[in-house]
Amino acid sequence: MAAYDVVRCPSCAKLTLPRQGKCQHCRADLSARPQSSAAPTYQPRKRRISTVKSPCIGTCMLFPGTQMCSGCFRTVDEVRDWIEMTDEERLAVIAELDERCKIHGPPRLPPKPSER
Repeated sequence: MAAYDVVRCPSCAKLTLPRQGKCQHCRADLSARPQSSAAPTYQPRKRRISTVKSPCIGTCMLFPGTQMCSGCFRTVDEVRDWIEMTDEERLAVIAELDERCKIHGPPRLPPKPSER
């Protein structure tokens, strides 16, 4: 069993990351458990190296009643998925930002702590 394998304990039926061959929950011995030939299911996301810069200006505030950032005008989904987007998808989002800025006005910066 590899050090990073999460397994289901046969005694307590909870998922556990075995420590020294024992379940973290009930301390049952897991060393006699048959070894799985399956590879771990976790696959890290592939980061894309891109020349297309993020339009983020570091405000990260949503317009009231919308799912759009008041600083960069991207939607919550676009912000979340940005790291996995292709350059073409990123450029398509950036092309829409000017129109969104015209509709919603200039980017809104958060108030300074002294102004709150």
